Amino acid sequence: MTVNLDALTQIHNLLFGLLQANTNFAALGVKPANWIPWTGQARDPIKDEVQGADLPEIRLTPANQDLWQIIIDSSGSSWEPCWNIEVPTGDKRVNAVLFPIAMEVFRALSNWPSLMAGNPFTDSAGCPFQLTHVITKSADFGMVAHKELNRDVHGWAAIFTVKARLDWITAQLIASIPTGS
Repeated sequence: MTVNLDALTQIHNLLFGLLQANTNFAALGVKPANWIPWTGQARDPIKDEVQGADLPEIRLTPANQDLWQIIIDSSGSSWEPCWNIEVPTGDKRVNAVLFPIAMEVFRALSNWPSLMAGNPFTDSAGCPFQLTHVITKSADFGMVAHKELNRDVHGWAAIFTVKARLDWITAQLIASIPTGS
């Protein structure tokens, strides 16, 4: 991983890459322009008005901050950030897009141990950290409840919540804090 990226951006990029590595999404209609990582040059990479060709779409967004846990003690510091994998489908048939894409998200996430190949990672301050696990916490399917996610295009949407655990050695984390001297 690139050393100048913070730990959260590194894991975000790894999770998005894990999803994109599953080429079955293309057969289900997810076009290259319909992958929204929320990173890169565009400040707002999402279209305000969508057409049928703009869906299905796969987005990786930070989940509600209430789900993020920070655990710090004298020997170790852990952060458990969460992301949502958001999939607006634009289709009302569960068997056409929703369930097949849900299965491919599940299949892609099952390969999370491949992310461990980068361990130990190094954060933007040069401090090493470990990615110790990735788990899928929940899957939520809805049509009416996800109107904003679908941007007024009627169809099913899915939200998968994924949690990662990042571990640092507290002494190394403290040593990486810049001081005024």
